Amino acid sequence: MPSKCSFLGRNSGLTLLELIVTLTVVGILLTIAVPNLNALLQGQATATTADRFALMLAYARQEAVTRCRRVVLCPSVDGESCVTGSGRWEEGWIVFIDDDEDFTRAPTEELLRVGNPGSVGTTLRTSANFRDGLAYLPLGNSRGRTGLATGTFRVCDSRGTDSGISLIIARGGRVRRDRGTSQCP
Repeated sequence: MPSKCSFLGRNSGLTLLELIVTLTVVGILLTIAVPNLNALLQGQATATTADRFALMLAYARQEAVTRCRRVVLCPSVDGESCVTGSGRWEEGWIVFIDDDEDFTRAPTEELLRVGNPGSVGTTLRTSANFRDGLAYLPLGNSRGRTGLATGTFRVCDSRGTDSGISLIIARGGRVRRDRGTSQCP
């Protein structure tokens, strides 16, 4: 008695030609998609570093106003002391109460927060005003070593000039974010 199932007599596998065509199409799609995925991942790492640093700036400003004391944010490699002259903020940073107003953390000055380094391949640089640190005064205004100051922090990655994010600090201490005008190296 013949079977009532119509598919029993058919071959349900792939032919070699179908497999080659499928792999070729997948290969072409991956060739197009992988560079775009890499750019997407780099852009996300840059945005994450910029967001984390902007939050740290807001935190330092808030602590200065709340505590009615001078709070400094400076680049740090060890999470304990400031590194002067390098301007390489991507290696990490610290926030502390600067009682003696010298932009360096003494062992007696309270350490408030430690910021982790940015993502691999991401740089965080600033203008000359904030190269060694940024202080927030009790009224919330920003100050560099040379006096009341404005400045820009640039978060960049390896993609070039238009891929960065600028964090622009006004004299009053507020931070504004701007994408694509970062003048990355």
